[in-house]
Amino acid sequence: MPILPRTLYVSDLDGTLLDDRAHLTDESIFQLQKLIDEGMQFTVASARSVVSMKEKLEGLKLGLPIIEINGGFISNLDTGEHLTVNELDPNTIEGIFSLCEQFDSRPVMSTYDGERDRLHFESYSNEGIELYVESRKQQGDPRLHHTKDLLNQLDEHVVCLNIINREDRLKDLYEALSDAFRNRIVMTLFENRYTPGWFWLTICDTKATKAEGVKAIQRNFAKETEEIVVFGDEANDVPLFEAAHRSYATANAIPALKNMATKVLGSNNENTVVDFLVQETS
Repeated sequence: MPILPRTLYVSDLDGTLLDDRAHLTDESIFQLQKLIDEGMQFTVASARSVVSMKEKLEGLKLGLPIIEINGGFISNLDTGEHLTVNELDPNTIEGIFSLCEQFDSRPVMSTYDGERDRLHFESYSNEGIELYVESRKQQGDPRLHHTKDLLNQLDEHVVCLNIINREDRLKDLYEALSDAFRNRIVMTLFENRYTPGWFWLTICDTKATKAEGVKAIQRNFAKETEEIVVFGDEANDVPLFEAAHRSYATANAIPALKNMATKVLGSNNENTVVDFLVQETS
């Protein structure tokens, strides 16, 4: 079967395209690049930043923009240029911070100052935050910036607040934020697969979803496509599945996503997505 030029393929990264080591093999990159060079319309959508995505997808040249930070940015993978910035309203952020104080939780904040991306953090208030920030330091993440007060950074475009804590703390905060800011923010609560026991609560603007990102890419960069086919495994992929014509969950996906899927494939450790794409177009 030839490449389907009217189909837009979009894959999540962690737990989907990447294996449990957050790795994509050289053979997978070779196969995927061959498909793209032959005309496949393919891109990725992730909670990761473009800095982290470039590291994980090294050697892969995409013809389409990528969706980073769950739709906070639509960006060029090669250059890091942001084509779309979906930021939170500053007044909403101040209200979120006020509630966070009540639940003894402070976020890590992803921003864009007009020239560069920043990842602001205040302190290691728990081990989960320490593990995350130290991992970014080890990767040489140029965005990292320690600040005494996150509120001093609100002159920048704030695209995501990421609160890291134990599940019980974040569940209560999630409910409080949902009651206070319904229809003004989107949130995802999940256990980080690389730091078991530590949960992440991500908060973005309502326009910052993978679904909205895919629609924008199709509208502006893949106008000839008519069908959207997606792959995912986590709660932040639910909007992506809702926007797709066909959706495929990996075997390691959460139950809710498997129930939504057109079909459940193999696990992320089995080169599942790339093998599917090769078979669909062979």
